[in-house]
Amino acid sequence: MGRHSGFIAATATLAQQDVNYVLIPEVDFDLEGPNGLLKTLENRLAERGHAVIVVAEGADRSSLSTRKKSWICPAISS
Repeated sequence: MGRHSGFIAATATLAQQDVNYVLIPEVDFDLEGPNGLLKTLENRLAERGHAVIVVAEGADRSSLSTRKKSWICPAISS
């Protein structure tokens, strides 16, 4: 998908109303902290019991090398 991955993910999210979160390479986001994705996801799961996340290729790739990778699923971390 290359340089169009964020556009494709955002467009698919707009077309499919079931998506709760979309992560694209053009927008930085925090994983941790009170306003981070993980805390927001915890709150969503506690309230609704489910969440749909669309992740575009390359989303937040630049900061992954500087963070602990313990939260990454082993199946996708290699």
